[in-house]
Amino acid sequence: MRTNPTVVAAGLIAGLSPAGAVAEGYYTPAPLLGEHANSLGGAFTAVADDPTAAYYNPAGLAALSTSIFGANLDLYELSFYDRKNALQVPGVEADVDTHLLSAVPSSFGVAWALRGGQGLAVSVLVPETEHLSGGATAEGPTGVQGALELERTDRTWLVGPSYALRLGDTLSVGASLYYELRLRHTTTRQRDGQAAPSQGATQLSRLSLDLTDERASHGALTGVLGVLATLGRVRLGLSVYPPGLPLHDHCALYHARGLGAGAEAPSGLYLRQTFDLGFTVRSPLRATLGAALTLGDLLLSADLRGQAGGDAFDTVSPPADSGLAPRRIDPKPMLNGSLGAEYHVTDTYTVRAGAYTRLAGITAPDGRDPAAPEVEDQVGAVLGVTRRAGATTLTLSAGYTLGFGAAPGVRVETGPDGRPREVGVALDTRTQAIRISTGGSYAF
Repeated sequence: MRTNPTVVAAGLIAGLSPAGAVAEGYYTPAPLLGEHANSLGGAFTAVADDPTAAYYNPAGLAALSTSIFGANLDLYELSFYDRKNALQVPGVEADVDTHLLSAVPSSFGVAWALRGGQGLAVSVLVPETEHLSGGATAEGPTGVQGALELERTDRTWLVGPSYALRLGDTLSVGASLYYELRLRHTTTRQRDGQAAPSQGATQLSRLSLDLTDERASHGALTGVLGVLATLGRVRLGLSVYPPGLPLHDHCALYHARGLGAGAEAPSGLYLRQTFDLGFTVRSPLRATLGAALTLGDLLLSADLRGQAGGDAFDTVSPPADSGLAPRRIDPKPMLNGSLGAEYHVTDTYTVRAGAYTRLAGITAPDGRDPAAPEVEDQVGAVLGVTRRAGATTLTLSAGYTLGFGAAPGVRVETGPDGRPREVGVALDTRTQAIRISTGGSYAF
């Protein structure tokens, strides 16, 4: 029995992401954004002393002593991503090994320190950008050949203003309002055919093709509410992220199948389906509690990030005649954390280190639903150095991320009646990523 490429493609599209936690329909944001917060592992809620405070805790804008322009750039992120048994043709299973190399801006922002203990900022943030491509080929003992090609690009933009007000010597509040835009483009191609010897050479006498191309966009209004309190050497911060208000959704999915005599020019049966689907992304209610302690030249910080669960829902409900199964999200409450430390070696140089977790917050595939979303949890560490020269700072940091989880898939097994059958399984995934970032700021 030939593995149904439609089901495999649908499962792969539902979970194709090297950073994993950007699960379709449910969003756990990355904790690393901006030069200072990135090198502290994201433990920045109670520090919040540069323009990215608009993202972590806008109340920190009211505590700025001078106006600041800041920018952070991810030079590249090199990931090695493995998916077990992703390509399956009769008699053989093959792993998919992929890697990505991306260069993306991470954050740009200007924060103004105004009179009367007020702060104002305008930010352009790109907390998520991923480009993944890869493939696998396999040849079984019966001569059946298969090939699988995967490509996906995800990008999230946040654009908007922030405002903060100091209520006293020790307390400030703030709020940020963002227009959030998410873009996705995914292409999956699977080919398999029956090879037959002909005059000493191997040719494809039968070929089947399966192509799925998905373009999606999601727009919403989202925001951050923050509080920051200073108690001697201790700073306490609280940020609340209400669920976003969706403004528009669009998803176009194209599905084609062919049966021909060659990979270059398939002949015979060819079917193409085109339809639009909803693309609802739900950001749960999230909150972050942070603390920072200053001991001379040493700063210690910690963040605890919590997100609420919710009712299960379908993110995509394809038409009945499409042959694709719905994708269902079952959220659950989740806690994540970050720890950071920085030490001022001299007036010019500061060394920082941080560690963080990023848990997806959705249930793993149960082994029976091949259309369930991918689940990948992450742990990571970052080390950075900052050089200060007058009003200018420059930071260089390097980090390592390990991701592990499960992805939906399909496998052919022998049933009780002795005949082959397709069953949904949870396939193992593993991601290792190296991230190099640089950023700077200028006080004016």
